[in-house]
Amino acid sequence: MNGPVVEVNHDNKDDEDTTITSDGEHIMAYYRPNKLKLNHHKDCDVSEVTHDEEYSSGQPGDQDPFANMRGEAPSILEPIDNEAPSTVGGLSTQKQKPELVSQASESLVGPDHKLGPRQRGGRIKHFFYLARNPSRFFSRARHRRLQHRSEEPSKFDQEQKILHHELKQLLKDKNLMDPEVAKIHNKIANNKFDQERSRLWNELDLELQEKGLMNQDVALKYNDIAMHLLHEEGSFDEAMELFQHRLEIEKKVFQSDDHQQMATTYHNIGCVLKHQGKYDAAMEQYQRALEIQLKTLGTQHSSTATTYHNIGGVLEAQGKYDAAMEQYQRALEIKLKTLGTQHSSTAATYHNIGSVLKAQGKYEAAMEQYQRALEIKLKTLGPEHSSTAATYHNIGSVLVAQGKYDAAMEQYQRALEIQLKALGPDHSETAVTYYCIGNVLEYQGKYEDAMEQYEKTLAIDLKASGPSHTNTGLTLQKIGDVLQHQEKHDEAREQFQQALAILHNTLGKNHWRVAMLYNSMAKDLAQRGEQDSAMDLLNKAVEIMSKNAVLF
Repeated sequence: MNGPVVEVNHDNKDDEDTTITSDGEHIMAYYRPNKLKLNHHKDCDVSEVTHDEEYSSGQPGDQDPFANMRGEAPSILEPIDNEAPSTVGGLSTQKQKPELVSQASESLVGPDHKLGPRQRGGRIKHFFYLARNPSRFFSRARHRRLQHRSEEPSKFDQEQKILHHELKQLLKDKNLMDPEVAKIHNKIANNKFDQERSRLWNELDLELQEKGLMNQDVALKYNDIAMHLLHEEGSFDEAMELFQHRLEIEKKVFQSDDHQQMATTYHNIGCVLKHQGKYDAAMEQYQRALEIQLKTLGTQHSSTATTYHNIGGVLEAQGKYDAAMEQYQRALEIKLKTLGTQHSSTAATYHNIGSVLKAQGKYEAAMEQYQRALEIKLKTLGPEHSSTAATYHNIGSVLVAQGKYDAAMEQYQRALEIQLKALGPDHSETAVTYYCIGNVLEYQGKYEDAMEQYEKTLAIDLKASGPSHTNTGLTLQKIGDVLQHQEKHDEAREQFQQALAILHNTLGKNHWRVAMLYNSMAKDLAQRGEQDSAMDLLNKAVEIMSKNAVLF
């Protein structure tokens, strides 16, 4: 996946509204000025850990198909006929009698109802249930109470002040890595996310009640919630459900599979798939989006550049560095023309070019790209932005590759300090920095300290990405490496085997990360005295690395 900032140019509506994240995709957000965060893949050994991904905002300046109905942003949920019963995407648009709405809602959302406004998983299912059963919408009185509550942030603000005071006191006596400090950071982040989550769900409650399902404002609320789930909480499956639902309705509304606005949805589905490690499926969605953009926007539009950028991200994740560089260079050329040299989206592509160069062992060239990206981010996003943290992080990774461990640790600590404030200690991007700090400690022979960092990483990986994700596999490999250094060979082999099963499934058998794992397994076998088996694995690793043009 380092937190994004939506960049909106209200004076020039032809510019894209992009959200830059540390993992470099742009999400199409329809001018929704949300702060978003994104997960990403990690590896400190060869490839870059965090690199900017861009989720595209669509093309707000393009012709609004519903402009004659509403003078606002393009709608994807506008009712075709507000009076006659109809079905769009399997959802009824027939209006219900107000008295039935009120009666049904009181029994559904009483004080003992299990689906509270902060229970996101049940909440999504709940809204889909409401969408298919309009007579169960909340009562107007209930919505007013929710609205009143969502507009009174004093409770959250008061809690936040207390927590920040506690943190300030703790930092007088304890360092950033202390568990007590991490706990306070966690509470601060959770309080912030609870406030935002509550606000979004309450707004959707109100929109559904006042306007019904088939309305553009409701569509934008679905989009907001999907973004929140995806970036703030890393809830890929739930965000995907909302994007798929939106795509289903777009197909019905536009009676087409290739309307310009649908490029947005294909693109964002691709972003989710990429972060789930489903690279082939992600590429298919990006190619669909690109085909529409080339047809409707042309080759020199910033949204087209966004998709080239993200196709590059998939190719990079697959270890296809020359192909990835070609896409990044194509994206950069367009961005320099359309957005300029000082735009955070331009910085994102410089950042990712640095990632490819670093993976190819071109460390000085990589550092040059990262420094260029950092300079732009400091001007456009500021020093406390999580995307800025991503570049500090990657500068640290280059320094590690050059053997400058103390300097690298300084960059990682700088990144971690920003991430703990901006994202919280349980975010997957924070996990990556824990992982890389562990990597430095491992190189320095501090195995107990390294294991502590890897265990922190694994706990977050399992929660944020699940047991079958690439990130989890990479962390298991590093835990195996430490166990191997400690001569706990049986435990190391167990971790390596788990990691291998995951990486084979998510990356395939010829990915350079698999080669790195073979290298670790070969070391362990050699220490056990199993020289022939070790040599077989090492030969496999060398063969894969030579195909991918990657250095050990």
